[in-house]
Amino acid sequence: MNNKTSFEIINARDESVVAKYENALYRAFSNSYIKTLDRIWNIDHKNKRIKTVVPYDFQQIIALKIDGSEKYLAGMSINYDLNHMQLEQMGFKIDKSRSSTCEVLYMFSLADYIGGVSPLQILSAQLMKEINARGIKYLYGTCSLRRLNAYTLLGFRNIDRQIFEGEEKFLLEMIMGKDSFLEVREIGH
Repeated sequence: MNNKTSFEIINARDESVVAKYENALYRAFSNSYIKTLDRIWNIDHKNKRIKTVVPYDFQQIIALKIDGSEKYLAGMSINYDLNHMQLEQMGFKIDKSRSSTCEVLYMFSLADYIGGVSPLQILSAQLMKEINARGIKYLYGTCSLRRLNAYTLLGFRNIDRQIFEGEEKFLLEMIMGKDSFLEVREIGH
């Protein structure tokens, strides 16, 4: 990683950290016209915070900051509990018999590039380290059409689509070692 950014694994038991992170998530998604977010997340417009319905106890949240800043620039959440999957809230089904499975609940970036590299690429490289360390082979996620390109550029492939609450949603899959071109290498280093 370069000397301009740093990773942080969010401590969900620290309310002040969670509040800052949920504010960043709100900034990332509040300008999006995504009609279904309020059906899969808890959105607090008054306090400008977003929280997923999946409990923090089941998540690992990775955030990216500019060194010396208290503000989060980008983030993603990984859900390791197959009994509380966001994708099922939208009606998607996956093969949960494989124990080496997890779900990306969301990815966001509040900047386009840092030193010529997308913050999502930087975060994805860290994601690969985290899930490889846990022996994860199958990674799933969902997104709207607007975000589909970003996920496919990171190595996800579209395996299903459906209309959820009037909006087109996509079920994405990445099989480690097969689909993932971002395997454990650090971008730009």
